[in-house]
Amino acid sequence: MRDALHRLTGERLVEAPNHNGFRVPLPTEAGLRDLYSWRARLLALATRNLRAGPAATRERLSVDQMDPGEAMDRLFLEIAGASGSAEHVAAIAQLNGRLAPLRRAEFRIFDNLVEEHEGIRDRLLDGDGRSLTSLLERYHRRRLRAVSDILAAVYSDRR
Repeated sequence: MRDALHRLTGERLVEAPNHNGFRVPLPTEAGLRDLYSWRARLLALATRNLRAGPAATRERLSVDQMDPGEAMDRLFLEIAGASGSAEHVAAIAQLNGRLAPLRRAEFRIFDNLVEEHEGIRDRLLDGDGRSLTSLLERYHRRRLRAVSDILAAVYSDRR
């Protein structure tokens, strides 16, 4: 168990402050902005190298099949995978894990998340890289503008 927690610490999914137990780290406002910006840049790089005909189907990437947050994470992994780069996939997977605790807050703050997901999914499946890039930029700008609200919602959940 301890080895697993140390590995998660290395992946920055948990932290061990003062070597006194483990906990899930909550980002600061600057840290959350950095995570969203980093994911936006990684996905922008991935969309530049999209290969034709992603392996995913509409059904497999449908919000109906899973939790909306999980569906978005899977969609981002699919975009990274469509670039043909295993490094993009690994980096997006790690970012998805680090941002997962914030997902619940996003659902409380934003409306039309399902439509947002479907728009990004459809542009990926259509192979429309330019529109996909535009939607991904909009997705991340929306979250960057709401960082303080997202963190306030997360911290209110912890009380």
